[in-house]
Amino acid sequence: MLTDVVRVPLTDPCCAPRGESLADAQARREYVAGPENALPVCVATTLELVQEVDGPIVFYGPAGVGKTTLAGELAHRWRAENEQEKSVVTTGADFARDFAAACQADDIDAFRRRLRGCRMLVIDDLHHLAGKLAAQDELAATLDRLVARRALVIATMSTCPAGASDLGPMLVSRLSAGLVVPVANPSHATRVEIAQGLASDAGAPLDDDSAAWLAERVAAGFSHLRGAVALWTQQAKGDRPAASVRDCDMGDYAAAAPDLKEIAATVARRFHVKVADLRSASRRTPHVRARNLAMLAARRVTSLSLAKIGDYFGGRDHTTVMHACRKTEAEIETDPTVAAMWAEIAGTWSQPS
Repeated sequence: MLTDVVRVPLTDPCCAPRGESLADAQARREYVAGPENALPVCVATTLELVQEVDGPIVFYGPAGVGKTTLAGELAHRWRAENEQEKSVVTTGADFARDFAAACQADDIDAFRRRLRGCRMLVIDDLHHLAGKLAAQDELAATLDRLVARRALVIATMSTCPAGASDLGPMLVSRLSAGLVVPVANPSHATRVEIAQGLASDAGAPLDDDSAAWLAERVAAGFSHLRGAVALWTQQAKGDRPAASVRDCDMGDYAAAAPDLKEIAATVARRFHVKVADLRSASRRTPHVRARNLAMLAARRVTSLSLAKIGDYFGGRDHTTVMHACRKTEAEIETDPTVAAMWAEIAGTWSQPS
């Protein structure tokens, strides 16, 4: 398990599924990962592990965290050992479009032979099947055939399958039956490493303090960091070069700190509870767990005092909030279920650590 920030070389940065452009893939010659993404890195680089999984490998998380890169790395490693085997790479939107075209042309048998006859299927942005029930059922049946043949299925999604309310129960059950891997936004320490690496590659290196400043003020995700570093490089090398990264206008890349209302709404959606439940005196287990995670998120991503956080969440005092945060932090370290929940919630925002 990772305990520090590490740089994982990509065996083929151009192998990513179609959801990522060639420029994006080439920019990711390595994947910089901290402890928050130890599991997805292990899965993407250990083919022996995933071949023992009886079901799909699903990477999920917010945009820009590297789901497509990790899926592409795993796919490339499989291809390297199975050069003669057939593989299919598609996206959720393309799957739905191709399925509809096959139905319209009365050519569904050919469509099924192509998908169900492969030894590896990669589906990027599978969540784009939302609302397309016929395509979802077709994919569920396809997964049944592929899993029965021990074929490798890799998918990426924006949310955990179990929490994907726009996907039907049949497809959700198939996706949940394999290995579901949360990919979180990089922690502050990881973001500093990423910023320094990108800046150094661009010929405008950042010292530790400048990189830390940038990591704290740019929205989460690799793409935002890359854009912010590109702005810094442009301004550092311009006709009137910026003396410091602090003098740069980060524009659309600047992070917007969430308020308590936004944090509560995000957590409530994730746990399928009401914001009123989080702010109530309810001691029901689902409400307590969601409330504690929301208070921890507020503690991590805002500068608000414990008293203000407690006041919003039902008038609780600062001691209660502190106890809830410490208890939840301990559960994150010892309970994989809570850790996965926290990774999904924390991944919504950049959080210094």
